[in-house]
Amino acid sequence: MLGNVVFTNEWGNTITFNADGGVYPITSWDYEIQQRFEPEPRSAYDGTWATYDYDGGMQISFEGAILASSSSDYTTKRNDLATAFRDRPSPRLRRTGILVVDFTGTTENVKADVSLMSISIPRNGAGNAYSEFRIELFSNLPYWVGVTSSDVYFDI
Repeated sequence: MLGNVVFTNEWGNTITFNADGGVYPITSWDYEIQQRFEPEPRSAYDGTWATYDYDGGMQISFEGAILASSSSDYTTKRNDLATAFRDRPSPRLRRTGILVVDFTGTTENVKADVSLMSISIPRNGAGNAYSEFRIELFSNLPYWVGVTSSDVYFDI
């Protein structure tokens, strides 16, 4: 199960998803590891030569909702969410921030340096204090790193 997910941007501002009674509950969570290989064609023969394959980066996708008590509260929380991911220092760094995840049942939280691939917060007609969001992040490493131990976690 997925516990709290905390994103900290390069300014040090944090936003917490999935907290008990929180503003930004997560409804869908997934991460995938890309495989990287470069097949070499065989000259004058059918097929390709076998090459080494490597893990590429990790793409993290999650969806959730913004829960607010009024339209002005919604607008503030929507702006906080967008600003956490899109407000970047100058000169730019090679990451948007750090994502720390609490997977329930594990011995420690894990983290990944991430860059923002996309963020979508469409307004809808469900009410003036609610909407859904989708965030896609990319980590150059194909694994999670333990917050306290720095151990590598390939799948949790």
